[in-house]
Amino acid sequence: LRSNFSILKADALKRSIFRNFSPALADAVEKDNFAHLSDLFCRLYVTERENEISRRRVMLDPTSAEGQRMIAEQIERENIDFSHQFAMEHMPEAYIPVTMLYIRMKINGVECKAFVDSGAQVSILSEATAQRCNLMRLVDKRFQATVHGVGGMKKMLGKIHTCQVQIENQFFTCNFDVLSDHSIDILLGLDILRRHQCTIDLKNNCLKFGDSASTPFLGDAEIPKRDPTTGESSETVVVDSAKLASLIALGFEEEAARSMLIQCGNDLEMAAANLFSSNAAKS
Repeated sequence: LRSNFSILKADALKRSIFRNFSPALADAVEKDNFAHLSDLFCRLYVTERENEISRRRVMLDPTSAEGQRMIAEQIERENIDFSHQFAMEHMPEAYIPVTMLYIRMKINGVECKAFVDSGAQVSILSEATAQRCNLMRLVDKRFQATVHGVGGMKKMLGKIHTCQVQIENQFFTCNFDVLSDHSIDILLGLDILRRHQCTIDLKNNCLKFGDSASTPFLGDAEIPKRDPTTGESSETVVVDSAKLASLIALGFEEEAARSMLIQCGNDLEMAAANLFSSNAAKS
């Protein structure tokens, strides 16, 4: 306890993280009052032990409905823990963020990276990309609208009815909805994928356009560093800054910690366990 007291006293960041778990203990550290800290810690320990003894006593009573409920909850937790441990050992990749599917393409000779999303009904072009590819002159403003999605409201500037997209050495006719302030440059939705009979070939890591062309999916290092979900759904998950700081203090990179907290719904214990397992799997 004395060594932990010294560590917390010397490290303001760890002290601020510790405050989220026990403000009273953090105050004792800041006031350099080890005796008070020791007393608080002992009282917390005794309280926890008394609660545990009381819980076990109730669980041992076969006539107690509350005890039976506790036993059922404990069995449920144990089953979940076993399932989690099994998944960690046999498929640790399930806890590593998946690399999304991007391909290279050219529009008007301008090289772009497109996000392939078979769950999107229509294909989308961001306003910035339309300007970069000199396509704003083709936007039909009669199709202006406000669209609603998981990421909130977006302004649709119009529709490009026809433009030529180059995939490898082949050209394909595509149409796009143009959205302002869209985080993804190009989104290839189901409309284009169906029209050109595309196949998402995960075994060979490529997107096939019928029998005429095929292009490889980009590696993780080539993918734009932004949220690649269709409706930017991860924006609806607000990362707990204190929990993020806790993971960073444990030595994890901020980007990996943030992504794992989003994936785990801000469950700090699960996020930390997954990150440790991910690092162990890599090593």
